[in-house]
Amino acid sequence: MAYALRSPNGTGSGGNANTNGTGDISVTKPSGVANGDLLVVVIYAETAANTVKTVPSGWTLAGSSTCSTEFVVRIYWKIAASEGASWLWQMNTTGAWATYAVAAFTGATGSGNFV
Repeated sequence: MAYALRSPNGTGSGGNANTNGTGDISVTKPSGVANGDLLVVVIYAETAANTVKTVPSGWTLAGSSTCSTEFVVRIYWKIAASEGASWLWQMNTTGAWATYAVAAFTGATGSGNFV
């Protein structure tokens, strides 16, 4: 089966998610997510030192990229299974700017590395 972006509202994002000094990024689940969907989260942080300290259970790092000391981008994936309303990533630098994007895709096979 081919992957397809779940719609409507299969994506979401949050801006300035880490400016409150807590070091946390709360990623809101896209509406319409069903068990078996492929979920992909991209986290973008202001400085290369602002890396992810704690990843929510079940999420797998697919890849990351650092640009000098300017920013870091990390991509995570998981297969949806009775998901709550959001997931919490804890960053190792408090007060730094970070944001995220999240998408849900139908057509996942249930095993293997999807990203």
